[in-house]
Amino acid sequence: MDELAREQDLQMHKGISLMFLGVGHMMACDINARTIFWNGLSRYRETGGQWALPLWLGLFVAALPSGDQEKVAALTQAFDAVGTTQERWYEAELYRLKGDMARLICSMKEAEDHYMGAKRIARVQGNTLLDLRASISLASLWRDQGRNEQACNMLGSVYSSFSQGFDKPVLREAREFLDAVAS
Repeated sequence: MDELAREQDLQMHKGISLMFLGVGHMMACDINARTIFWNGLSRYRETGGQWALPLWLGLFVAALPSGDQEKVAALTQAFDAVGTTQERWYEAELYRLKGDMARLICSMKEAEDHYMGAKRIARVQGNTLLDLRASISLASLWRDQGRNEQACNMLGSVYSSFSQGFDKPVLREAREFLDAVAS
């Protein structure tokens, strides 16, 4: 593959494929996965590639185990990439991930602020899927704070805006949450 990538001047694509491969291997708990991802990102950047950097870095952050110290640095790079590239289509998910990190260190107010920010960005962009993901995270936080009714109302409102795709994981997760909290 390396030879073909060089021969056809596809180094950017090789970098992208290595980033995806690294994230996939991280999800399978491969100890070499981080190296694969960072090598792919390095190769991608060497070509001058910047497109979708917030996405690539966000996928990496999401694949890291909870509490991993590398999350902070990678998420910082992702937000820096948003500022550099002005690509905001994945920004809501980055704020949701930032909320998850804040929640992990028991900064519940900060987590709530990030989840609300993620929801606001997703709504402005008309991205109901990312709004739903942020809503699930926020509803989970509120449930843990004993705010079940508020959690169900908010999540139910977003969930009810979908008319198809109910077999998809994120919609199943939302339905299961609503069913569990309502019972």
